[in-house]
Amino acid sequence: MDINIDTDIDNGIDTEIDTELDTDIDYLFETIDTDLTKFMKSQWREQLFHQKPSQSGVNFLLLPMSKAKATKILGICPRTLERWTEVAQLVPEYRLILLRMKAFAQEKRLRAPLMTTYQVWVVGKIGELFSDIVQGIDKKPLVEAIIEANKGEYTRSNFEQEQLRFTSHGLGETYHVE
Repeated sequence: MDINIDTDIDNGIDTEIDTELDTDIDYLFETIDTDLTKFMKSQWREQLFHQKPSQSGVNFLLLPMSKAKATKILGICPRTLERWTEVAQLVPEYRLILLRMKAFAQEKRLRAPLMTTYQVWVVGKIGELFSDIVQGIDKKPLVEAIIEANKGEYTRSNFEQEQLRFTSHGLGETYHVE
């Protein structure tokens, strides 16, 4: 069989291949994301709430962090972080902070928006939901429905309460996050 590249591309064969390839790549990423949720660090809260004190004396929970540091704390890949942050935008406080961080990054000409510890906490809790759902079903719509129904569990106030409980229990002292 002779193949004429120009004619075959004009007849849509290239489009079919691209569509199949895109579908295969999406499936591969979905499978990788699903498999990686099994490996999310169970001690992510320890790493989030017990970071080294800053040299300036500023409470480290008030300092933003890069997405790379967030992936390290959570023990996930950047692709998984992006997927979970898409779901996190259903939380009003998260979305507001995201908009502020994006504006700050643009204003200061940063390469990428930073994340707050609150945002990492929300994403971590969403990752726990992804981990709890059994294999073989499309997890994202289910997690989105759970988040929509329970937005009150992802407030800044709940974050501060958990942080206080965690640090006072683990260190014998507390920090106040404003």
